[in-house]
Amino acid sequence: MSVVWSRDAEEDWRRLSLADAERVARAVERWSASGEGFVYAAGPTEYRLVVDHLVIVFFLDGQNMHVAQVRRA
Repeated sequence: MSVVWSRDAEEDWRRLSLADAERVARAVERWSASGEGFVYAAGPTEYRLVVDHLVIVFFLDGQNMHVAQVRRA
């Protein structure tokens, strides 16, 4: 599965500490590759991947994972 980061998500990610940014990047890669991680549906097309104290909001479109936002839980 390909990962597409929105401009807002990239900006959110850049504002994180280095350790948190690395955790988020690894979690997104793991989930997109193998479905590993804690994810819940927040709406009909919106999903949230929980990483420690952070939440990654994303949408699925075929074989693409669209990361929309990274925020504190």
